[in-house]
Amino acid sequence: MLFSIDDLRERLDGQSAHSRFDLSDMRLVEPGAPTEVVRTAEEQLGVQFPSEFARLLKRFDFSQLNLANLIFEYGHNLEKLIKANRGHPLPWWGAGRRPLNFLLIGTTDGHAIFLSIQDGRVFASEKGAGGQNNQTRIAENFEELVRLAGSLALGHSKDERVRIASTLTAHPFWTQLADGTA
Repeated sequence: MLFSIDDLRERLDGQSAHSRFDLSDMRLVEPGAPTEVVRTAEEQLGVQFPSEFARLLKRFDFSQLNLANLIFEYGHNLEKLIKANRGHPLPWWGAGRRPLNFLLIGTTDGHAIFLSIQDGRVFASEKGAGGQNNQTRIAENFEELVRLAGSLALGHSKDERVRIASTLTAHPFWTQLADGTA
């Protein structure tokens, strides 16, 4: 089941509260970045964030979030998001100037996750497979990305996560993420 963002936050909080392990990086924690911080990040990157992305950045803390091994590590005041998209430590786009239509917004062990500035859709590209030139769409927008990854994170075993992925979407990226091969 694909949970709403509010239901997902509640369920992740419950999972964390009942664990004997520290799962603080696997929760949707409020509040997020202040409006001024989001605006400054947009200015520094020379883009206007899609509305879904900006809204969730303001609502939840993405400084260090891991949902089903999909990692969002934006740092405090979004500094890591800014640095990654300004080419620090290495430019994800290769040589030349960063393409203004994409932002690197997350990673898995084997994929880089990109957000289209133009329409807010989310794409995955295998690491080392040509960056933004070799992408496949994995979500219609940033909220759907977080909801899909969070719903997978609620699975208690690899088999359960794969079952959840197969009921949520037919895209192979999500099944790979669920079984640990993405």
